[in-house]
Amino acid sequence: MSNAMESYDNRRSVERYFEEAWNQGNIAAIDEIIAADFVGTMPPPNQPLRGPMGVKEFVTADRLAYPDLHFTLEETVAEANKVVARWTMRGTHLNQWKIFPPTGKSIEFCGVTIFTIKDSQIHRFFVISDALGLLQQLGVLVIRS
Repeated sequence: MSNAMESYDNRRSVERYFEEAWNQGNIAAIDEIIAADFVGTMPPPNQPLRGPMGVKEFVTADRLAYPDLHFTLEETVAEANKVVARWTMRGTHLNQWKIFPPTGKSIEFCGVTIFTIKDSQIHRFFVISDALGLLQQLGVLVIRS
């Protein structure tokens, strides 16, 4: 397979992850998209996600907290077995999220995820996001100057 074709296929796996799992809530698709030995790392205080079940639990909890949740892929870059995606997440906090009761507030925050792909499945990812900005938008963190 050519490098261009591999990069295209790897980018497609990432696009499926965001569109099918997150935007459509197709939890069954995670079994196809996420490798059995998957490990996902996110900003603290989150523990690493492990395997398709870890991703299913994460997606399900966030989609419950933000029923209108939607990810927009702003930009993707693919080379060899790596895909970097810059994204924006939008939604309304209508149910419990982690330790935070529903606020009814609309949120919009951004992040970057670095994916490692093998055989069209996501084996690893590392997320960098504006978690501080999210907490500020929810009103659960106030920063005073």
